[in-house]
Amino acid sequence: MSTADEYERQMLELINEERAEAGVDPLQLERDLNTSSEDHSQWMLDEDVFSHTGQGGSSAGDRIQEADFELSGSWSWGENIAWQSERGAEGISDDVEDLHEALMDSPDHRENILNPDFDYIGLGIETGEFDGYDAVMVTQNFGSTDADVDLDTATDPVSEDASPVLVADTPPAADPASPPLVETPPEQEDPPADQPMTFADLLELLGFTVTTTETDFVFEPIEPDDLVADVDVQPNSSSDLDRDLPDTVDVPFEDFFFQDFFDFAA
Repeated sequence: MSTADEYERQMLELINEERAEAGVDPLQLERDLNTSSEDHSQWMLDEDVFSHTGQGGSSAGDRIQEADFELSGSWSWGENIAWQSERGAEGISDDVEDLHEALMDSPDHRENILNPDFDYIGLGIETGEFDGYDAVMVTQNFGSTDADVDLDTATDPVSEDASPVLVADTPPAADPASPPLVETPPEQEDPPADQPMTFADLLELLGFTVTTTETDFVFEPIEPDDLVADVDVQPNSSSDLDRDLPDTVDVPFEDFFFQDFFDFAA
């Protein structure tokens, strides 16, 4: 379990200000979520990787549970990640504001931040070299559960010193991952039924458009100049195919012969 530092509490304050404006209850810091967030931010810096997929191929849900945040009863979890190079004034307070604004400007990440179904949050803001820059990396882990939680109510947060960094190139601005991750208990769904290819599907694959009426069907090439003529077949008339054609285009793939079709169309 981990206690949030002053910058992580600054980000929590920014988040809860946004939630208050949206009429949503504030999030509470939770120590186990702090741990999963901080560990993932540090892993991304160490591995020079920016991804929701973490150490050992883990998902955010894996990491949250490995940090002892129990998902029980009615539960959900989500994750936002973002980074930018250090810039501006000494310390990273201004970077925290930049990162928060970047996440709020992204609709999907904003949805996580303002999600009324989340009760708890863990924040991991770490600094280090990333992609050739001295960077500020943030992971936000959101959660709700019916299990007991370990709230981070420390009144004297850990302080982190950060030095300003000069970079020769133009450093990247805050870069939130897209999309964020959100998961709730899965619902059972019936498996989709197999969909056989129809005659209309075949014609579309061959470059034709298909229209149907109660008495006939018409297939026309998208590029009419490529064929001698359009084809308009009455359903009960005979043709070069020497067979009756149905009054719909829902003909199984295996019941229609390619060579006969091309002989007829030509």
